[in-house]
Amino acid sequence: MPRQTHAFPVLSALASLSRQIQTTNPFPYSPGFQIQTIASLAESLPSHSWEYGALEYAATKIQLGTGSRIDALAVGDGSAGDPAALGVAAVLLGKTDSAYADAAASTVNALMNEVPRFSNGAISHRVSIPELFHVHGPPIPRILRADQSDSTLLEQSVLQCALYREILQNSTSIPGAWMHIIGPESQDTGLWSSGNGWAAAGMTRVLATITKAPFSPHFHGTKWIKEILDAARAAPLNDSFSLLASVIYRMAVLQPDVFGAEYIAWADSIRFGIVTPADNTPFTSGSPEGQAFVVLMYAAWRDCIVAEKCSQPL
Repeated sequence: MPRQTHAFPVLSALASLSRQIQTTNPFPYSPGFQIQTIASLAESLPSHSWEYGALEYAATKIQLGTGSRIDALAVGDGSAGDPAALGVAAVLLGKTDSAYADAAASTVNALMNEVPRFSNGAISHRVSIPELFHVHGPPIPRILRADQSDSTLLEQSVLQCALYREILQNSTSIPGAWMHIIGPESQDTGLWSSGNGWAAAGMTRVLATITKAPFSPHFHGTKWIKEILDAARAAPLNDSFSLLASVIYRMAVLQPDVFGAEYIAWADSIRFGIVTPADNTPFTSGSPEGQAFVVLMYAAWRDCIVAEKCSQPL
């Protein structure tokens, strides 16, 4: 059956939003901490493809023609999922520069046809062996979620979320949370809060894409995202929960009947923890992803306020 394609204006709307952000203040509300400083660190600290992709901001970080098709956007050092972290930025840039569009298409083709598959059909995070990392969630949505014109690829994005959950979801110590890595080489069954944030954030992006698409594959995303967030809420708070807070702010807009005041209050407690950290020692070198997670949390909180689902700060 030929692949169904439908053109619709979501990507052009994203491009328009990007232009607006360039000419307006992206930080209209004060979160109580120095968000501009954190955003600067999020841009200056990254040195690896998955760190660049955390904010998906960097035309200068995409390294076109760096190697094989899976490395069409950046050198992955053996990872299939990490270079694809730059996929959304490449797709958007490709609307005006065909070199980026070609690199994005090359990456998608490699993910679909060259990268090993796990026993259940999940696309491997690694190039050489079938191994699943929830660090970035399923790799295929990271690039496909931006380009919504292809119903077959969007359905594959949904399927990959289901296949990753089938393997990685923990059912014992903290039901609902996802394990870190399953595979023959680097297996780590730990329940990483940062990785669970990646998985939930990736599925949130897929859900938002489906919501705006003219075709809607059946997706249990709201349920699966809620499983992860409920598992996190049952665990002690820690300083890597900011990405999970961003998911709640996004879901409060996408699914307000499910993610209401109770969830927003939990996300706010994480944001307040950044305002009054346990350790006030200045820290200007360290986790690029940590900085990016806070920026993503701020952006989601800002948009939640604009959508009138979150309260403005006093």
